[in-house]
Amino acid sequence: MKILKGKCQTKKVFIIAILLMLMLATVLRADIIYLKSGNKIEGKISSETETQLGVQTNNKSFYVMRTDIIKVEKIKEKQTDYGVIITGGLVVGLLLLGMYFLVGSSKK
Repeated sequence: MKILKGKCQTKKVFIIAILLMLMLATVLRADIIYLKSGNKIEGKISSETETQLGVQTNNKSFYVMRTDIIKVEKIKEKQTDYGVIITGGLVVGLLLLGMYFLVGSSKK
């Protein structure tokens, strides 16, 4: 049973693996807002006034009153998440290793 067909298929899988790794490596970090209620909000602070913060999360935008906030932890957008990059590298490595064994077994 042939799973992969030749070098063309191997190149496609390799390119997809590299693209996935790059997408994982570009994940942006969010600011964290700690509330008096004990909850925390992870999102990007989009605006600030004396009385409130504008916050944008993945699915909505809203305002939080400063009186409800204990602490704001601002994360730099350009901060590199090396854990994500290492994980992506491991995923690519495992995919390539799997491809090697699949292509090798299909030639027998």
